[in-house]
Amino acid sequence: MLLLKELKKCIIQNTILKKIKLIEENREYLLDIDILVDSKFETERHKAVAKLPITSSSFSITEDSYGGRKMINIGFDNLPCISYIIYETEKKERIMTLAEIENKLGYKIKLVNEEQH
Repeated sequence: MLLLKELKKCIIQNTILKKIKLIEENREYLLDIDILVDSKFETERHKAVAKLPITSSSFSITEDSYGGRKMINIGFDNLPCISYIIYETEKKERIMTLAEIENKLGYKIKLVNEEQH
């Protein structure tokens, strides 16, 4: 007869992650997981949908101070990146009045023609 400790070890060693899928629903993120547990006594198929703690307020990218490796935090604390690139940068334009520009700068400006400058 197997001891409980040996049984748990057997189950953990024979667990196969069959499918994992990220789902976005109503600005929430879910993880759809299918797991196959094959032990000496039975085969079980498990399905779970777990809510992930991913929010835009918890998002950050930092650099590991020791190895210079990028770390990303999407709600699970810092996760080491095995690959990290910025693959697209979009420059943004904003239509503003002269008063809005001055307000942002905090001082008055005088527009001149490039030829005059």
